[in-house]
Amino acid sequence: MADTVLKPATHVIYPERDGKPIGETDAHIEQLAELRLMLDWHFRDDPQVYVSGNLLIYFVEGNPGERISPDVFVVFGVPKGRRRTYKVWEEGKGPDVVVELTSRGARRCRRRRRRGRPPARRTEATAI
Repeated sequence: MADTVLKPATHVIYPERDGKPIGETDAHIEQLAELRLMLDWHFRDDPQVYVSGNLLIYFVEGNPGERISPDVFVVFGVPKGRRRTYKVWEEGKGPDVVVELTSRGARRCRRRRRRGRPPARRTEATAI
């Protein structure tokens, strides 16, 4: 009789933080907080609209590297509630709206990196 080799179950860790700062500038932090509060207020009476932000969204079960952490996002058809992370396969769907605030300086920095130039040091907030 052949021996059956059982592999131990793999425990996947989905971190709650990605180590990146929440905002680039005071204006950026204020804008994302205000936007989230406005969306929360707008959807306050609908128990099936989840509004959040700066929360890690995991897309693929078993692959914690496939993630984003948008400034603000909205999911329709998912109950309100506190979450430490958002796992698409557990919730049944991904975000319907994703908002990422940026600044002129951050956009310039990304463009320069793409062209192989060193990023600029100065950043300016852009009002939305």
